Amino acid sequence: MFRDIQQIHHASQLHWTVITSPARFNHTVELECTIDGVLNTNLPRKWERESRILTSKNKSTKPEKYRERITSSSFVLQILNFDVSDLGKDYTCKYGFDVYSSILSITKANFELHPTNRSLKKSWNITGGHLIVNLEFFQVYPVPLCEVVYNNRNVTNEILTRSDHVGVVYKSLVSLNISVESSCQTDLEIRCSVGTSSILKENPQIEDEKCKSDGNKCRKSYSHSYIIELKGEKQIG
Repeated sequence: MFRDIQQIHHASQLHWTVITSPARFNHTVELECTIDGVLNTNLPRKWERESRILTSKNKSTKPEKYRERITSSSFVLQILNFDVSDLGKDYTCKYGFDVYSSILSITKANFELHPTNRSLKKSWNITGGHLIVNLEFFQVYPVPLCEVVYNNRNVTNEILTRSDHVGVVYKSLVSLNISVESSCQTDLEIRCSVGTSSILKENPQIEDEKCKSDGNKCRKSYSHSYIIELKGEKQIG
């Protein structure tokens, strides 16, 4: 059967691709099945996953998860609230007697998994003459890239990033530990991106521990935090 499908692939020019870019987890991701010519809406067309029908001529077997839209030369599967369980599966589009099947892997598109407030732990302080910053991303994809500026000094090259696979995504620890001079006027800026998206901006003013103990007047500590696109608190598992 597999060989027959491969032969049909070449004969029909039927083909599906991920057209959402970036394709974000917890958002809608679209797979487009393109035909050779103009779409005939009278012909049978289906989307299947692991041989289970998802949509058939605009009718969904699970409307809260799968929908279809059509163009002049394609029909598109919309996967709502995309998550890790949607990856690694065989997706098939059928049009008339033509069939195309392929595994949806994380390398097939520009996938991004952004942190939520519950999947990102942040801390920073100045103690013992050291500035210490820790950002722990429990679930993220791809590996985050962060930049740190301290008192107008870019210290990004001092950042250490450790990332381990958690299934197909990552758990990443971004850390910074540098020697700094004692100062009651400390400015810290932290920016992070995931893939093509800016997802974190922090601008805290923090007090040096020595400055506190000396009884000097320090500027009151406050923090502005911006986390972009963290509308949902859904955990991927």
